[in-house]
Amino acid sequence: MADIIVKHEALDLHDLDIDRKRKSKSPALVDTKKARFDHDEQETSEDIAKQYKKYQNAPKFNLNSEELFCICRRPDHGGELMIGCDGCEEWFHFTCMKMSQSYQLLIDKFYCKFCQWQGKGRTRYNKVCRLPGCMKPIRSDQRSKYCLEECGLKYMKRFLEELESLSKEGMKFALTHCKSREELAKLGSTFPELPEIADKNVEKLPEEIQNQLRTIERKMKDIENDIEYVTAQQKYLGLRKDIIKRINEQLKETSANEEEETQAKKKKKKSKGARFDLCCFDSSLYDQKPLEVYTSAVDKAEETSTQAVNDVVQMYNNQDDENATSTICLNDRRKCLRHNGWWNLIADELWKRLSELQDSLAVLENEKQDTVREYSIQVYEKDS
Repeated sequence: MADIIVKHEALDLHDLDIDRKRKSKSPALVDTKKARFDHDEQETSEDIAKQYKKYQNAPKFNLNSEELFCICRRPDHGGELMIGCDGCEEWFHFTCMKMSQSYQLLIDKFYCKFCQWQGKGRTRYNKVCRLPGCMKPIRSDQRSKYCLEECGLKYMKRFLEELESLSKEGMKFALTHCKSREELAKLGSTFPELPEIADKNVEKLPEEIQNQLRTIERKMKDIENDIEYVTAQQKYLGLRKDIIKRINEQLKETSANEEEETQAKKKKKKSKGARFDLCCFDSSLYDQKPLEVYTSAVDKAEETSTQAVNDVVQMYNNQDDENATSTICLNDRRKCLRHNGWWNLIADELWKRLSELQDSLAVLENEKQDTVREYSIQVYEKDS
């Protein structure tokens, strides 16, 4: 969330509920819709480029050693509302950014005109409370249209005051629809889906809604395929860890047997066997392989492991062969600085990628539900 502060000693920031530290960061309440309040839409890229060059060359302090802020390059003398950019972490005046101060509590992410021009991001706003005159953000985590429960009660009270008395048709519907007092009390607690939506009969929906749903479902299908692919990569990576353990154990066993035979011939005392801990980084792990390669290897884990162990052990024993080529690092893991911690790095990358895909899938699922629900609301409002 963008940092906002009023640089004025007499103003109580707690009244605005925006008492923030300059450098603080907090997770955003993401509103995927484009902000309606973006500024400087009429400025061309060339205009912003010239302004940015002038802004970069401007001094950071004045002759009195006062720090200068914003594109106006003025010191902080108090009384002006300022906002911190989430891209460059510089501070700007609302007025200089051509932003209305009434939207200060709605800002989710703020990017100055220069960061937007550089492609770092766009200013985003949270949805405003439904109560007229209230400029606070809704409680999106609770899927509410109001900032507080009090605003919801005020809105409904105004709404009911403007309604005429309940008609006979309305009373008849309520009494015939509900077979008991309990059903009447529960009326409105769940959203009444349209028959075509409840039956998942998409063909009965308008063409525009069908196209929106098809687009969302196509994106969801692509993400689900990516999730399946990354999950298979994670399982394969786990199998590789077991293979490396078996490689080191087999090399140690082979070395111990050879050393035992040598000592028996020379009639020497037994010594501790050599310890093997190979790096075994495989550069082919970054190659894009078909999904079947990973699934087949995991399904046939024992066969895959045995073959891989034998191949690597053979490569290790034939290191002196100049014609031998391999994508696997056979150096001692403790001495291999180039691939230090490679398994954990790849595992972290796959985990991060999977988390991003799951988050994207959840966003699309909500978007799908919102699409059909908004259509249902439009139908109900039109019928009423």
